[in-house]
Amino acid sequence: MKKSLINDCREKLLKLKSEHEEVLNRTPSSNEISYLIRQRKQVILSEINLALIRIKEGTFGYCQRTGDPINERRLIAIPWTRSNTLEEEDFSKVS
Repeated sequence: MKKSLINDCREKLLKLKSEHEEVLNRTPSSNEISYLIRQRKQVILSEINLALIRIKEGTFGYCQRTGDPINERRLIAIPWTRSNTLEEEDFSKVS
């Protein structure tokens, strides 16, 4: 995995983490729409944190099921992704 790609993704992940935390801190949880927004932001924030851990561990950019490298364009678009395709991602089974 290219070091420059990992650094770019790390920077993007840290920025997204900050943005999601900010939304979670200011979004009231009083109505159903706000609840759904908060819930989605919490899921993404969790995925971002897991991706940052994978960067530290040296496993970032590799499919968690197959071990194959994840397509660079996919990593740039969705830097917290765990696999090459949406069909391979099952967030309830992979931690």
